[in-house]
Amino acid sequence: MSVDYSLHQPLPFQLRTGVHNRFTRYKDYPVFSFGWWWRRTMLMALLCFVLILAPTFAQWVNVSAPRPAFLVALLTMLSCMLSLNLGPGIASIERHVIPSQRWTGILIVPTIVVCTGLCLGIDYWLREICFEIMQPYPQTHAMSKALRNSTNSYSYLGSAVFFGLFGGGWAISGYYAELQRSQYLSRIRTEEVLKNQKLQTDLRLSVLQAQVEPHFLFNTLASIRALIRQAPDQSEATLDALVEYLRASIPKLRDNERSTSTLGQQLDLCANYLEVMRLRTSGRLRYAIEADAALRALSFPPMLLITLAENAIKHGIEPKRGPGQVTISAARDGDSLRVSVIDDGVGLQLGVGGGLGLANVRAQLDTLFDGRASFDLRNLPAGGVRAEMTVPVQGDAA
Repeated sequence: MSVDYSLHQPLPFQLRTGVHNRFTRYKDYPVFSFGWWWRRTMLMALLCFVLILAPTFAQWVNVSAPRPAFLVALLTMLSCMLSLNLGPGIASIERHVIPSQRWTGILIVPTIVVCTGLCLGIDYWLREICFEIMQPYPQTHAMSKALRNSTNSYSYLGSAVFFGLFGGGWAISGYYAELQRSQYLSRIRTEEVLKNQKLQTDLRLSVLQAQVEPHFLFNTLASIRALIRQAPDQSEATLDALVEYLRASIPKLRDNERSTSTLGQQLDLCANYLEVMRLRTSGRLRYAIEADAALRALSFPPMLLITLAENAIKHGIEPKRGPGQVTISAARDGDSLRVSVIDDGVGLQLGVGGGLGLANVRAQLDTLFDGRASFDLRNLPAGGVRAEMTVPVQGDAA
């Protein structure tokens, strides 16, 4: 078992237990890390100063032996500081030194227990020293009597519980809770990675289905067969266009090529597809590609633009009587690249905007750009449809 965050830095935001003030800022660091231990030690030193030395100042006023009282206060503060921080300090060293988180988890509990017992012995020894220091001063007999009465078994039982809890006991529970949150976060991240991989696989299969649809290939081959005898030149041109289209589209379905693409490559792919459709329709289709040469070198997601071109043909131009026009244009707007596919076909029909192909376009844009890209589909006032993608610029135009 291991953690995927640094022990030398504050905890990732997702692993923190809340917003802490300047006194509890140590909780922003991994439990039993050096950053956690040092900030916790400073807080404990402040508390011991306020709760032990401050009351001693009042005792200096009531008795005429301030020097022994001050020495006793220092020894008591030393005992408390040692009891509250020795166990967590050694546990912090173990967590940094031992590479296996499993062994660290096993050793932390006995470390805290042993250090608590050791600190109880040191505390007993320091109390005896304090008693001896105060004995020669009659003014401190009340204080020394109270000190002596605090060395009974009940007092040490209370000290054991106090030092056990504040000297590392609660920290152990925080340590295991931190590991549980880390493991839960790791599972969530793994599930997200698997989900994204599945989405990419689904998108890839959908793209493959869209690019090599049986009806497109069959209709194109049937058109070539019909033209072989009637118009050999046109059949040859259609076959050449089909070959160019398949040569450009099929390699992009491979994993090692799907992640690298330029706008120019995608525009050429669309041009090959539209040329096939123009020849198939005997010139009824007209198309235009409008993009500056400088924009063609910009990075652009593969296989998205062709989906919009196919959608324009299938749902806009083919149902329309008479000639039709498809225009693909690209323009840069600051740090964004806008690419549009415009047709003068029959326009959006009920249910067209929610199809699988367009849903995949939206999903892939969201996956690739983490919400920084947009997709818009709308009817045009003069007829037809505009489908527009806006993506962040990922490459420098020449």
